[in-house]
Amino acid sequence: MTKLAFASIKELTALIDRKELSPQELLDATLQRFQTHDAKLGSALEVFDKASIMQRASNKGRLAAIPGLVKDNICMQGRITSCS
Repeated sequence: MTKLAFASIKELTALIDRKELSPQELLDATLQRFQTHDAKLGSALEVFDKASIMQRASNKGRLAAIPGLVKDNICMQGRITSCS
C-alpha cells in the first residue's frame, strides 16, 4: 500500500491499464491510508461514499479511477461547500 501512496498518476494508470491493479483495489488502499492518517492531519471535511466514487471511476477520461481530493470551495451538488 505504501508503494501505491507515492506512485505517480502515470504509474497508477499503467497498473490499471495492465490490469495489475483494479480501481477498487486502488480506492480501498487510498481509503485505508486516509483513515489511518487523517485523524492526525484533519485534511478533509467529507469523504465520499465508495459507491459514488466507483461510479465516477467507471467514466472514461485521463483521470478515471485515480483517487483525489476536491477542495471544499468547489461547489458539487449534495456535498459540503464551506470555503474553510
